[in-house]
Amino acid sequence: MGILPGVVVEILGANKCQLSWGLILESLQQPLINRHLIYCLWDIILEFLDLSASVEESTVTTAAADTPDNPKRTGVSP
Repeated sequence: MGILPGVVVEILGANKCQLSWGLILESLQQPLINRHLIYCLWDIILEFLDLSASVEESTVTTAAADTPDNPKRTGVSP
């Protein structure tokens, strides 16, 4: 219960906090809840990393490299 802020313990009471915390820990033992929790956390991490922007940037870079005016493609050094 040391994780919970003191305000929460004061509002709910120590006994109710212990019961709620026990219920949370007990529910984490269920495989279905664990899978859903891992899925949600992975979704949040991917959204935070915003991998779609890096994919779009690499597509733009690849498209720019394929243009006929590209000096590297024609063998001309800048």
